[in-house]
Amino acid sequence: MSADPNHVRGGSWPGSARVAQRIHTRLSWPRRAVRWVRCAWLRYRIWETERYLVELQRDGIIEGISLREFRRQIEEMRCDLAILDS
Repeated sequence: MSADPNHVRGGSWPGSARVAQRIHTRLSWPRRAVRWVRCAWLRYRIWETERYLVELQRDGIIEGISLREFRRQIEEMRCDLAILDS
């Protein structure tokens, strides 16, 4: 292993570490498609769950263990969506 910080398998040149990082972080189109589908599914689930909570509120059910669980799930789905979108 070389002590050169720019050393990348196959050679060493100025800026090679940046090039290797850029190549490594790009996703192929199938992976982007899968990510897009997962994001769309999460957005749909968030929308459906929020709509269900609004309907429950309209019916006068505003608190309960299951409602807190629904809200927790929405927050978890939002976190998952933020991670996928980044």
